[in-house]
Amino acid sequence: MTGVVLVILDNEYIEDLDSKLVLRVGNAALTVFLLGLICWRFVVERVLELSICAIFVPPGTSGSFDVREWKFYTDAETDGTSNSQKTSCGAPFIVEGGGCYLEYSYPFETLGLLSLLRLYMVPRVIRNLSSVARY
Repeated sequence: MTGVVLVILDNEYIEDLDSKLVLRVGNAALTVFLLGLICWRFVVERVLELSICAIFVPPGTSGSFDVREWKFYTDAETDGTSNSQKTSCGAPFIVEGGGCYLEYSYPFETLGLLSLLRLYMVPRVIRNLSSVARY
């Protein structure tokens, strides 16, 4: 909108050549900036799409990974035994660095669920293959 206002001012209201030059330079700078933002948007979309499509679980992968969920801080001192961990935070928690954590273990196959993010491409394919998108 700023560029439109600058063009209207340039064409209709401003008579001085120096003022017209300043308005045109400002309009050119805004145009270059907006074109850069448009290009950046396409770059970000493509990088995001490629990173989503690159998610997969490699064949032959087995095992599990642990995820710790922080719950609260504790002031109790631990000596590394399981009794001190249970008394300072409670039964299901693990004490580390003054914090109490719940620890979850997930198989690597769970990461395959992230490939369901690719389903966002299905409506685009349907739109592109339908006769509605043709002119």
